[in-house]
Amino acid sequence: MEGLRAFQLYGDESDKKESRQQYLVYFIKEAVARLDECVRLYAGDPLPRYYLGVALTTRNQHDYVEQLFRLRDSFFEFGRYHGLRDKLAPKPELDAAEQASQEAKNLDKEPWPLLHDAVLHFQWLQRRLEKEPSAAGEVATNALLRAAVYNRAEVYARLGRCDQERDDIQTALDILGKMPEPVSLRQYWWQWRMTRPRIRKLKQWKPEKLNRWENVALDLQRQTLQRSLEARHAIKKLASFDRSRPQSEEQQLHKRKLAGALHSLEDLRNELEPMRIQTRKAKTEESDLPPSFETDVVADYWTKLGYLTYERALVSVARTDTSCAQLLEEADDHLRKALALKPNWNPAQIYLALIARVNAGIANVMGDTAAEKRYKKKADQLLASLLGSAVAVEEPPAKWQLHVEGNLRATPQPEPSG
Repeated sequence: MEGLRAFQLYGDESDKKESRQQYLVYFIKEAVARLDECVRLYAGDPLPRYYLGVALTTRNQHDYVEQLFRLRDSFFEFGRYHGLRDKLAPKPELDAAEQASQEAKNLDKEPWPLLHDAVLHFQWLQRRLEKEPSAAGEVATNALLRAAVYNRAEVYARLGRCDQERDDIQTALDILGKMPEPVSLRQYWWQWRMTRPRIRKLKQWKPEKLNRWENVALDLQRQTLQRSLEARHAIKKLASFDRSRPQSEEQQLHKRKLAGALHSLEDLRNELEPMRIQTRKAKTEESDLPPSFETDVVADYWTKLGYLTYERALVSVARTDTSCAQLLEEADDHLRKALALKPNWNPAQIYLALIARVNAGIANVMGDTAAEKRYKKKADQLLASLLGSAVAVEEPPAKWQLHVEGNLRATPQPEPSG
């Protein structure tokens, strides 16, 4: 319980416009430590392991932001490199920019041990629930299994490596391909009525309706992840080709795959519309559909589309008649649409900061000093917001104790006996 409460407090703090650095670091570390302890004590319980995987993924996101802040100059040079390449600059100048941007270019090759730990927990959970499909009741087990499979694929998508040594994106696609179908509450309605007689007088369609929309939401997120991964996989493959050479059959194949994936993502927008209509209704009428469904699902769509557009912008072979700068502006627009739904959502803010640093480098090559300063300022503000402000607190967070009721208070430490 304390681990979940710490995780919730981290989420509350990170959602603030001006979060506090000490609290962010303390809450996420506390959440991981408490949930890890719970998993060790109750190794067979599926829920603590699931939340530990989610907490580890979130903790890694915090570490990722710290890496972006450390590599901000390298990402600026990364932008200069792409600006110089589009400008057909002399090779010595291009090579110098490429060398200075190596750390940014190879960020996806970092080990990211927390993500690998999260993968192991989700994998364990998936295997356990597949063997025991009624471990927590048929419907609940199915929902948890689907969530574990989705999150395992999501972690591989964040690792994002695609080279001769490892193909995380294809691994994620393979995992999503084995995601089980949802189990409807309607199949177990009689059992539910017999075991919960006190609930008979309630409107018994409500659980079925909510279960249906939860499945719809997860399926839309799965489709978004799958189609964005198909596009990203094609982009990664195209990155290995030289644009100055004639197109091979393999290159043309990956271009067709990219075009198909982008088209399918466009089609998915139409499938999101019923969700938008229902959530608008939920905001104005009495409804069982949580209003957060639209924000979570649609914001996730725009964020994933924004990030793959950023990756596409950096691969000249994956572009048609658009420049790197034009696609970066398009990616920026997608991410802003996500933030219009969830104003302080970390994933969209992270990618916006990354794009702003690259855009600053491109502006430098173009000689646009005002734009360069504007992009640098924007990136610094976003990264500072994500990392939290280094403000003084009344008590060092390490001395604070979490309580189940959700309050934080400084608790005197016991004096050593003897």
